[in-house]
Amino acid sequence: MPELFDVQKIALANGALMSTLSGSGSTFFSLAYADDAAKIHQALAQKFPNFRVFTKTLDNYGITSKS
Repeated sequence: MPELFDVQKIALANGALMSTLSGSGSTFFSLAYADDAAKIHQALAQKFPNFRVFTKTLDNYGITSKS
């Protein structure tokens, strides 16, 4: 995707720790601290209005069983 380098530059300039193409080219993945996520989301959504920008959180515990 030709937008890859623009997405990376914007994400990194707004606090992303890393940004890369994910899968076969339909998804970009940027990793950031929670405090920077909204800024990155806003910058990407503004630059690429035809893209869907999602902000997700990581789960450090995985699946847990309830006893």
